[in-house]
Formats: sequence, C-alpha cells, structure tokens
Amino acid sequence: RLLGWALMLCLLLEALLVVMRDTLAFPQWLAAMVLVPVLGGLCLYGCALWQGVYAAWGHAERSLAGHEKARIAAETANLAKSRYLANVSHEIRSPLNAIYGYAQLVERNDGVGAQEAAVVIRRCSEHITSLVEALLDISQVENGVIRVKPEPVKFDQFIEQIQRMVRPSASAKGLDFELELTGRIPAVVRMDASRLRQVLLNLLFNAIKYTDSGKVTLALRYAAQMAVFEVRDTGPGIDPAVQALVFERFRQGTAFMTREHGGTGLGLAISKRLAHMMGGEIGLVSALGEGSTFWFTSRLGLDSEHAAPAVVSNTGLSAEEQ
Repeated sequence: RLLGWALMLCLLLEALLVVMRDTLAFPQWLAAMVLVPVLGGLCLYGCALWQGVYAAWGHAERSLAGHEKARIAAETANLAKSRYLANVSHEIRSPLNAIYGYAQLVERNDGVGAQEAAVVIRRCSEHITSLVEALLDISQVENGVIRVKPEPVKFDQFIEQIQRMVRPSASAKGLDFELELTGRIPAVVRMDASRLRQVLLNLLFNAIKYTDSGKVTLALRYAAQMAVFEVRDTGPGIDPAVQALVFERFRQGTAFMTREHGGTGLGLAISKRLAHMMGGEIGLVSALGEGSTFWFTSRLGLDSEHAAPAVVSNTGLSAEEQ
C-alpha cells in the first residue's frame, strides 16, 4: 500500500511539473524534473525496505509463537505421559503384590486354600494381561500394524454375542442392560468383527464400570451402509471441561476416577483410532449428574450374497423382554 501511494505521488509531481513548464525557468524546471524521480526512487526503496523489515518481524513473531505453542504442547504431553506411567505402575504393582502374597501363603501352607489362591492369582494375571494388551494395541494402531479386514458377518449373531458378554457384568452390579434396535437391520454385513467388538466392549464395560445404579443401554441404527452405535448410561456424567480429553492417550476423566476405578487411560484412545480405521467417527454427549452417551459410527457394507435386510422393530424393551 505504501509503495502504491509513493508511486502515485511521484506521478502527480511529474504531471504538475509538466503543467508548470512555462512558469519556471528552464534550469529550475530541469532540476525539478530530475530531482522528483530521484526522491521518488528513494521513497520507493524506503517503503520496500520497511515492508521487508515488517514482514520479517511478523514472521519471527509467528515463529516464536509457534515454538512456544509446541513447547507447551510437549510439556503437557510429557506431564500426561508421566501421570499415565504412574497409573500403570500402580495398576501393575497391585496385582503383582497380590500374586506374590498369595504364592507365599500357599508355599508356607498358612491357612489359605489352593483353590482360593488360584482364583486370586488368575484374576490378577488377567488384569495384568489386559494392561499389556492395551499397550500393545495402541502401539500397533499408531504404527499402522493393525489393519481392518472386512468379511461377511451375521449381524444378529454378532449383537447377541455382545449381549452375552456384557450382561453378566451389568447384572453383577445390579444394573439393567437394554438393547434398542431401530429400523431395518441387515442380516449380513461386511465388517471386521474383532475390531468392532473391541470398540463396543470397551464402551460398554466403561459404562458399567462408572455406573453404580440404573441401566446401561446399547442402541443401534443402520442406514445407507452406515451403522450408528450409542452406549448410554445413568452414571455420574463427565465434566464438560474434560470431555475433549477423554479420547486422548494417557487420559482419563479425573484423577478421582482413575484412583477409584483403575484403568490405563488407553481404551478410548484405541477406540477412537479403530473407529477412524473403520470409516467412522466417535464422540460423547454428557452432563454432570445426567449420565453419558458415547456414540460411534462405522461403515458396514452389505454382502452381495445376503443383501436382503431383516426387519427389526424398535420395541423399547430389554433384550430379555424382546
């Protein structure tokens, strides 16, 4: 803009000198005609120099701001990773101590039955195995090792398997488990059953873990080869301030939840990446004191040999009542 104004000023002065040629002596007029372009050139050079300095200053300022933002992000990630390592260390140490303690009691024959010790040791071993598997899963997903392998699956049998796996855990806590199927559900779809099951079970077991009373609901809608799953609970809800963090690695809702319920903070991060790999999205709707709804979408193509959909009405009843 400054360059444009300087150039316009030079042109106006030149035009004015042309008009005033008859009113000025020739030496004065000639000197003015030479001096105006020189001054105009100096102005143009000064404007260009200032523009370059201003651009360099702006670039340096943006670069510093970017470096500061990256530094803060790195420090935040390191802090989250440190908290995560502390949580995982606690999660692993506790069952290991139990295994060690019961092994000592059995070795000393100190009033503990072998059956009781075996049950405790098995449960602790399963807990440690789940932690290690979560670590391996997040590593494989981020490094591109895991691939989605769609294949024909009988959808009604798949949903029934999910119910059978989840219902005992819900009943053990005194929770109702309900299934809601809306619209026309295909009999057979193409999907990676193991990965879809992994996401569903993670959301459902999380809902059961954080819900003390009420019910957990699995809802399913299907349209245009896109399935929408919702896992609703009547738990305490999630603070809006931390909802954006629950799908990040090494994060959990609050430190209180981590201490009370345990866990690695990787389940939702893995679920988010798997949902994206299956051509879908994942999110949540929650409010404190009103429960939570975790939803995710997944592209489930129709199998060409089993394209006829099965009609399923939305009864609103529990699975057992249906």
